[in-house]
Amino acid sequence: MPVGHATEPFQDEYISRCRQQLFNQIIQPCSSLLFAKQQADYVSSIQPSGFIFHLSRCGSTLISGCLSELDTTCVVSESPLLTELLLDKALSIVEQQNCLRAFINLQAAAFPERPQMIIKWNAWDIFCWELIRDIYPQVPTIFLVRDPVEILASHQRSAGRHMSGDPSLVVINPAFQVGGQPLLTWRSNLLAALLGEMKKFSCDPLVRLVDYRYLDANQIQQVAHHFLLPLDDVSIENITRRLRFHSKTPEMIFSDDRSAKQALFSAEDTLGIQQRLQPLYSDFLDDEALDTEVVSP
Repeated sequence: MPVGHATEPFQDEYISRCRQQLFNQIIQPCSSLLFAKQQADYVSSIQPSGFIFHLSRCGSTLISGCLSELDTTCVVSESPLLTELLLDKALSIVEQQNCLRAFINLQAAAFPERPQMIIKWNAWDIFCWELIRDIYPQVPTIFLVRDPVEILASHQRSAGRHMSGDPSLVVINPAFQVGGQPLLTWRSNLLAALLGEMKKFSCDPLVRLVDYRYLDANQIQQVAHHFLLPLDDVSIENITRRLRFHSKTPEMIFSDDRSAKQALFSAEDTLGIQQRLQPLYSDFLDDEALDTEVVSP
């Protein structure tokens, strides 16, 4: 690639950087599914090294950013191409699976010097778990969770696509349908659906559960080991350095804002969120698969 591998928090940001190059200003890339499928027919098949599924605002961007510091790793973060494919219900499941495999191969082919591909999916892609897992049953995976109050507080400040009422996501699951209920109630119910779906598949032997509360350099190393990614002293140093900066705005020093998020809602709203979601979240905390191990540098 003319500008190196992806280091931006999200792949659409990386694509924008590529398009700023002179070549892409002259020849505009075509992003249609048909064009991508045609190009994918000419590349080799690969097996991703790891999948990251998450509830959003719970450290997935932090982990993907740290793993992108490894010299052998290519991280695809919420690929617009894969999103477009999974939302295209004009395709049959078999067609979606065939295209999904082809598109992942195509994106991996852009970085032959980085053979270990990590894919961070959208929060709502957990509803496509069976479709994805059917073609990649052996890929190590992490499920990221976080205190529901903190997740909803983050969306209260700046709502992500799935928490903004985007009607295009209804094809994924009816929970995305906005009714006459208050916005916070709808978001709580949607998060409950995401938690429930994630819990349903957490018994997969290749899935590790990771809670945002435990994310530090040692925990990132544990994730890397789960994905069988090679680590050396330089890699660990790079991960530690990356952790000092904000995941979505890497030029800013990170400041822990969990207390501010916990204090954002009124006492009544906080109680309502906890009553609705704490039992679902606690199911993960009680799970033996919850990843709280510590790795020595």
